Amino acid sequence: MSEKTQKVTFQRKTIFVKKGLQLRYIATILLSALFAFAITIHEVIWAAEQIAVKNPAVKDIVKELNVLVPMFAFKACLFIGILLIFAIVVSHQQAGPLYKFEKSFGKLKDGDLTYRVYLRKGDQLTEMQKEFNDMVYSLQRVVAEYEDFRSYAEGSSDERVRARAVETGEHVKSIMPEMKV
Repeated sequence: MSEKTQKVTFQRKTIFVKKGLQLRYIATILLSALFAFAITIHEVIWAAEQIAVKNPAVKDIVKELNVLVPMFAFKACLFIGILLIFAIVVSHQQAGPLYKFEKSFGKLKDGDLTYRVYLRKGDQLTEMQKEFNDMVYSLQRVVAEYEDFRSYAEGSSDERVRARAVETGEHVKSIMPEMKV
């Protein structure tokens, strides 16, 4: 492999690499947690009231529990804050590689067959990174073989073969004007 295919280490400086995707992911996690909290609080309060109705001696305990609701709400908010940080980190580990692959597809479309994807340790889609890089390497080899054959054909004694080689070369350049092999 060439020098450009050696592994590069880097750190992303932007937390929201694919803002829309990450915000939807974070919102889904937070809304799920809030929904679970709301159901849990409702069930606890409802159960305590049902117990208090059936057993009047427990009413004082239910009143004491109601006093603790603000502390429970504070702890729930603290938990949501921790969950938010977790969701941001996880969404970043997923969105970063997706962003990297998006950019890589653009490089390939522009004809840069020397470009490779390198993800950070802990990122998702590392298996796809290897497959992508192997695919690009194979494509690079195929194009190099094509270029060798085209060069050979341009030197052919047959005028039609030479003309076809030049025509094909021009057509490939029109598709990928900046092709790098």
